[in-house]
Amino acid sequence: MFTSLADFTERTNEINKERRGQVRPYVIVPYIGAVLLRSSMESAGLGHVEVTPFDEIDDGDFLICSAGMGSPAIGIEKIPNGSEYLRAFRGLESHIGMKASHVSPVEIGGINSLMPLVVAVHSGLPVADGDGEGRAFPELQMTTFCGYGYSASPVCLVDERANSIPRTRTRKTAGQGRCSPASWWQ
Repeated sequence: MFTSLADFTERTNEINKERRGQVRPYVIVPYIGAVLLRSSMESAGLGHVEVTPFDEIDDGDFLICSAGMGSPAIGIEKIPNGSEYLRAFRGLESHIGMKASHVSPVEIGGINSLMPLVVAVHSGLPVADGDGEGRAFPELQMTTFCGYGYSASPVCLVDERANSIPRTRTRKTAGQGRCSPASWWQ
């Protein structure tokens, strides 16, 4: 128990000193995305990534969101090389039989704010200046898209071993919203 504000402050400072030496996934994972983006841009000889203002995107344009799902801690154990995101992007195009006109971030936060830019570099497509959340959220059905009634399906899931699973949700599970990831596997 703390006997004074000074005791509390002293202990808080001790804890903060201990934490400074620890690697925190929410700090290192975006750094990995930045390194992958810089490397991709240098390999492609690009000085910038083309970004299209959202008000300049036409109704006939087709956007595909690019994102990773799961714990950021896994991003440290299984560091992505960038190809996973492009494979998922191309896998979804193939699955639905349409070519995207733009890459779109799903969220602005962590590695998911940078990997769509890596996909844009490798695909040669521009990035839509917008995202589906406005910040980072833990679940896909929390996007603005789902709030307006758009489904999160179809999706294409990939892993580090080049496995690819395109999925289209075929039926709605009772009690679940249109964007529930659990309903993709029904």
